[in-house]
Amino acid sequence: MKSKLWRRLLGALLTVVVAIIAFLGYLIATHRRDYSDVPLPKISASTDPAVIAHGAYVAHAIAHCSACHGNPEFANKHQLSPDPNDLRGGYTLRAGPFGTFFPSNLTPHPETGIAKLSDAELARIIRHGVSRDGGYDPLMALAVGPMSDEDLTAVVSYLRSLPPIENAVPADEWGLLAKVLSRTFTPRMSLAPTYVARGGVSKERGEYLANGPALCFSCHTPVDKTAGFAEVGPRFSGALEPEPDSLDENFEVQAPN
Repeated sequence: MKSKLWRRLLGALLTVVVAIIAFLGYLIATHRRDYSDVPLPKISASTDPAVIAHGAYVAHAIAHCSACHGNPEFANKHQLSPDPNDLRGGYTLRAGPFGTFFPSNLTPHPETGIAKLSDAELARIIRHGVSRDGGYDPLMALAVGPMSDEDLTAVVSYLRSLPPIENAVPADEWGLLAKVLSRTFTPRMSLAPTYVARGGVSKERGEYLANGPALCFSCHTPVDKTAGFAEVGPRFSGALEPEPDSLDENFEVQAPN
């Protein structure tokens, strides 16, 4: 009797294990979902020097594009390149079990950059985190704050004006955890915030920046990483747990309240 019971228990356990492995295999195999139906923003680049200059201001002073998309010789040391227009990409962002990600070349190089993207496709990547082929771009979905149409137009205009730099960037390498949790990661579908122009000091301008392109809320708000980094506490109330310092394993960083 005991022998039969143990065989039954072992058989049930094996069935559960096989089912879990099959389920994980399914999630891993289907982690690349198609979001081609996410609408393309009605954004068109401008050649107006004032618009381009504003785009440079947003890209560097607010949205910190160069921190990830800059020359990897400097970006991998968490240093800004001496040439702010050198947005060749290639920085190596290691995110533990989530994988390794490589910010793309943002210069208008015809083969390795953004030259073949339409203005609307480029705007969709920035605003929604959806790539040209309809795939989910985790860095752009999580590391870029919501931008008004005015700021987004200016950024796209600025990127179009950059000198092209040839630099082929590797494809992102999704880790096992990211693949398993991929169903919880979805494009950011929030509406474009209302633009508050520069000039003077106001609560409205600060609110737009902190909740928008400056992305202050991202680090300073508690989130659940296993639920697509969904906010799980009051905005700006501080991170739930410290993050390891990417430059020194002996230190941790925790965004305060």
